[in-house]
Amino acid sequence: MNQKAFGSKIRDIRRQREMTGEMLAGQCGISPAFLRQIESGTKGISVDNLIRLCNALNVAPGYLLSEDIAAFCGRRDTREDFKKYIQNMDSDSFRLFLKIVKTMAV
Repeated sequence: MNQKAFGSKIRDIRRQREMTGEMLAGQCGISPAFLRQIESGTKGISVDNLIRLCNALNVAPGYLLSEDIAAFCGRRDTREDFKKYIQNMDSDSFRLFLKIVKTMAV
């Protein structure tokens, strides 16, 4: 995942919604410091926090991940990378991931 582009997209949407970092962090149940790290691209994000951010910003996960999904699909070894990625997920993350994929497919 391009964490810098992902974080910039979150920051841009938050600003468009006229939300402070503290407001968004509070709605997501994370610290403002952690949100700053996500927005700056220095920290990654769990599936749980992705869902919380999407709900707070009222955007679909696919919108936030669209660039990464397009880049991922353009790679030659996509299927093998995908298999490795989902095999390493815990069961809760996998269930959330499936929900995201199903929502994007509709």
